[in-house]
Amino acid sequence: MIQARRRFALAVAAAALLYAGLTAFAFAPPPAPDRPGRGRHGDDTAGGEPHGAPRSDVTFDALARLAEAEVHVVKKRRATPCAWVETPGRFRCGPDAWSQVGPYVGRLDGVAERCLWVHPQRDGAVTEVVWRDVRLGAQVQLRARLLPRSGKRSTAHVRVFVRDRRVADTSLDDEWEVGRDDAELPPGPERGEVRLEVHAQKNDWRMVCVSLQMKGRRRAKTPRTPATAGRRAGPVRGARDSARPAPAPRAKPARRSP
Repeated sequence: MIQARRRFALAVAAAALLYAGLTAFAFAPPPAPDRPGRGRHGDDTAGGEPHGAPRSDVTFDALARLAEAEVHVVKKRRATPCAWVETPGRFRCGPDAWSQVGPYVGRLDGVAERCLWVHPQRDGAVTEVVWRDVRLGAQVQLRARLLPRSGKRSTAHVRVFVRDRRVADTSLDDEWEVGRDDAELPPGPERGEVRLEVHAQKNDWRMVCVSLQMKGRRRAKTPRTPATAGRRAGPVRGARDSARPAPAPRAKPARRSP
């Protein structure tokens, strides 16, 4: 009887280890080919240049600048930082294999794909990826999709903020759709903060992959000077009258004697 119980316990332990290994394999993103370190990223050049690869006109690329970011999980206004892991070059946000922010390099629909894996957290918590000071562009390009095996479940939301102003967003609930949002940035400072947010009310099988870039040179905001303000407002009141000579004082009439 004792030996039978031992064999049963060993079988249960082996099944648990096998389940944990399969779960980690199913939910964890594949490592980048070059195992990027902080400040570098891997490139998948098999079959041509991967989708989302930085070009000469790109001023900011989220995946290429991942190592410079700060990552937090925000729940009920409480932010918990995610830890940077030098190898394989990802942010770990929890003990689960899927709970991380890092590069995804693979093939989707037969096309080489290079994007940023951001899996939503439990209970609708928001994953924030923040770059404090980057070179902004004239246009924001956001691409997001759910990886294969995601299925059709809870909607995942992706939003992009520039200097605390939302400039792009998309929502996904099916693995076959690709969310796109291209937006022009209004004139403003050449550098600033960029924030990427991802969340879903139910996070099971919400494997989100994001490509975020900025392109072109952002136009500077024209400052208003007193001269331009005067032209817009019209002539200054009283300016024409100031050149006229002052009228002579009027003489008081003589007082008549009785």
